[in-house]
Amino acid sequence: LAFYQTGEGQNLNNSGQINNSGRIRVKGIVSGLPATIDGKVEYFGANQSVQATQYRDLMLTGSGTKSSVGGSFSVSGDLTIAAPVTLDVQAGQSITLIGNLIEQGYFQGSIGKTVDLSGSTTSSNFGNIGATISWSGTAPGTTTTTRTSGTASTGNGNQSVKRHYDIATTFGSSLNGSFTYRYTSNELNGLDSNALELWRSTNGGVNWRRQGGTNLPGFSAIVKTGIVSFSRWTASD
Repeated sequence: LAFYQTGEGQNLNNSGQINNSGRIRVKGIVSGLPATIDGKVEYFGANQSVQATQYRDLMLTGSGTKSSVGGSFSVSGDLTIAAPVTLDVQAGQSITLIGNLIEQGYFQGSIGKTVDLSGSTTSSNFGNIGATISWSGTAPGTTTTTRTSGTASTGNGNQSVKRHYDIATTFGSSLNGSFTYRYTSNELNGLDSNALELWRSTNGGVNWRRQGGTNLPGFSAIVKTGIVSFSRWTASD
């Protein structure tokens, strides 16, 4: 493990193992992380690249945009994005969240979490990624919800807000589910927040069907009840 310090710059260039139960803070370039790393890794510089690996706790502070490099990765504990930082997960890559997202800044790209919605577990917010599902009657079973932010969906010449959720349940029909869809003001894409409704696609965003829902613009949320099956969801006016 080698640290390089020059003035205000601090890089981490590793060529061996890292045994860490505390915190590693890096202001500059990170390279050579092992396949898994314990403890907490904090990127506290500006406009850094976040190396793909299996993190326990990942904290992004400082300023600017932190861009993922090296492919998809996972976070087993907390993924913290401090204000005013943006985490930009590159297209074609995603984060598997096992713990929780603490989003004070902004997450851009795809992040997903899997939860077993059965037995006594009748609701989940999927680690605070912005979607909440509750149910009664038939259990959805093991459910994966993936949020993709920063990109609008299109249909019939119209655009949505810059966020959608892909929701895959084990039991895909005869459900009685409720869904709370959350967004942020910077994702409105010029749309009227007071007129937003939910839209659903069963073919990956090619075609969309209007779903309505109860609009709560003061909470940047839309709530839909009586859902019998899930797939891809977005919002538009």
